[in-house]
Amino acid sequence: MQSRLRKQSLGFLLLGAQQSCVKCLQLRYQSVHVTLSKNISRRKFYGRGRVPIVKSSSSSEEVHSKSKDDYLSVSELTRDQLPTEQLTWEDVERLTGNLVNKIRGESYVFDAILAVTRGGLVPATIVAETLELRTVFVATVIFYGDRGDPFYGLAEPRILFFPENASLKGRKILIVDDVWDTGRTCKKVAERCIRSGAECKTAVLHYKPSRSQFSESKPDFFSVTTDRWIVYPWELHSPVTRSLIPIKPS
Repeated sequence: MQSRLRKQSLGFLLLGAQQSCVKCLQLRYQSVHVTLSKNISRRKFYGRGRVPIVKSSSSSEEVHSKSKDDYLSVSELTRDQLPTEQLTWEDVERLTGNLVNKIRGESYVFDAILAVTRGGLVPATIVAETLELRTVFVATVIFYGDRGDPFYGLAEPRILFFPENASLKGRKILIVDDVWDTGRTCKKVAERCIRSGAECKTAVLHYKPSRSQFSESKPDFFSVTTDRWIVYPWELHSPVTRSLIPIKPS
């Protein structure tokens, strides 16, 4: 009798152990499935203006190519996800010449230029020479670093140096930068100019309407529009930029 009870007790213990093992395997499977699903959902592939996302489903994993809800807009893309366009010095001269022609087409006479560092220095110099403007101010502004990320995690552009109010008051200022991406840098500089008592307009080589954060504002003058990440020839002197892209042979 005692032997029979011991056998039953041992059987119950074995059954309990088997059930625990099965439960552990189920939990392990669910954990792996969730991890895989998260990793799959993070993959992004660049398309024309929008990026399809690979998602997992109960039946299969597929790339959704029709529904707009399954895409990221260009404004949400990082530098690594955007196609890159590397410019030559000849490209810069051509783009700046086009920009100057548009400025000349307006019945508005500027008496000074405000170059936004660092990207606006070269275009501003060419514009100043072409328009024969001798007064060139500089605004030192930081926001994005060479890797395309906010500089030291900045939430907005930071002005490190700006001309004195007395120097700008009453002037007609042309603000020159290389690119209007989110538009926040140009907008901040323009607002500061207005507070200084100056009239101002903005001019850039590249305007990115799909990435701009101001739907009702745009640069007063721009050479071309683009969705690409632009690499200007002066940026190739940066070790960070050179490490991110292959250098075109000259």
